[in-house]
Amino acid sequence: MPVHSSYTIRGGSTGRSVLFLALDADGRPARGLGWESPGAAGAYVREGQPAHAMALEQLSEIDPDLMPGVYRLPLPDEVVAEDSPHALILVRFGAATVDPIDIELVAYDPLDERCIGMAQLQDRTRHEFLRRALPNMTEMEFEAGMDSEKQLSDFLAERGGA
Repeated sequence: MPVHSSYTIRGGSTGRSVLFLALDADGRPARGLGWESPGAAGAYVREGQPAHAMALEQLSEIDPDLMPGVYRLPLPDEVVAEDSPHALILVRFGAATVDPIDIELVAYDPLDERCIGMAQLQDRTRHEFLRRALPNMTEMEFEAGMDSEKQLSDFLAERGGA
């Protein structure tokens, strides 16, 4: 079963939503779906935990003319709680198909420019964050990696880049 959408979300986040595309039996965008549509159902499962039903009352179509078949589904906070690394959401309709929505739950905010973004390479807070996030990456291991990279580069240069 293909995964339609994949999200990386900080575990413990609140007020999050996901987007998905619903297609009819002919593969065209399915318009006008809602929580009262025939066969409408939602469920989620978190790694290591049982599956749970999920309400679809707040499901909304983005724009039936500009983005037909694209829907926004607000997530219950329980879906992205901190105590699991992964969640999977299934949304079903009688007359439309929706691919599963995959969510990786991480311990950092992937959109945080200060601690994880490239714009803050000189920021001391970022370096402290990375030292805590990657405790096994010592300076000695880094230097060993640099030595291996140089050896590989030299080897490839001797072979003419092949």
